[in-house]
Amino acid sequence: MPAITSTPARPLRIISQRLLANDPYGIRNGWILKKFDTPEEIEEAHAPFFAGAHIGACRNDFWGIEEHVWIVVCVRTDVGRTAGQR
Repeated sequence: MPAITSTPARPLRIISQRLLANDPYGIRNGWILKKFDTPEEIEEAHAPFFAGAHIGACRNDFWGIEEHVWIVVCVRTDVGRTAGQR
């Protein structure tokens, strides 16, 4: 799995990412998924584009299939966006 810094503007921790291909639903092909280990990593990666982040974590066990999911709610800011971006 390749690793990159979350923003090219300043050096940050290395985080894992994966480019989706062959999505079974056919709607996420080309999307990049990134892995975060802590809420601080999530805040740091999103800070240039979002403010007021509230981060929650869900740890599930579906009959032996363990899952850990972060849930993030925040407000998009104009900082970090260029003209013409939505």
